[in-house]
Amino acid sequence: MPPVNPVRAGLCADPKDYRYCGYAEALAKGCLVARQGIRTILGQPDSISWVELSRQYRKYLFAKGSSKSAKQTAGL
Repeated sequence: MPPVNPVRAGLCADPKDYRYCGYAEALAKGCLVARQGIRTILGQPDSISWVELSRQYRKYLFAKGSSKSAKQTAGL
């Protein structure tokens, strides 16, 4: 399976530095649509703060291996 995000693909060391990453859009620009997309991907309720949500998503992005192991690493 090919890499599914810019960190795993080796395109950048941090997802916030990759122009086409939803995390960068959500973090750098504060885009509410991008933040809601991340919330949806992680299946988290609106009651989870953006700070906690961003921590979970970073764990997910930096996790190695399959999507299943990435979700386990992120605590999902």
